[in-house]
Amino acid sequence: MIDEFDKAVMTLSGGAIAVSFAFLKDIVKPENIINKGWLLTAWICWGVSVLTVLASFYFSHVAMVKTQKQLAAGERDFSKLGGWWNRTTLVLNPSGGILFFIGL
Repeated sequence: MIDEFDKAVMTLSGGAIAVSFAFLKDIVKPENIINKGWLLTAWICWGVSVLTVLASFYFSHVAMVKTQKQLAAGERDFSKLGGWWNRTTLVLNPSGGILFFIGL
């Protein structure tokens, strides 16, 4: 399910950036924006959210490869499986969703 969560966050964040750009350009007009800082903060959060999810996909792959090698080598301490890559993935997954909601 975490794969689906990551895909949803990436789709929503990317879509939010695209929709807000289109809305800004075609409907609101950039010169009418009152709080540009908030808009920029939302875009940054959504952009970092997408980057976080992409990094999570890659780190998860590396963690799986490392886990397979550790199991083949006889590692039985499950808390060490995947190493740093796994722990980083566990931080990146919720971070993408949190950044998306902050952007909202």
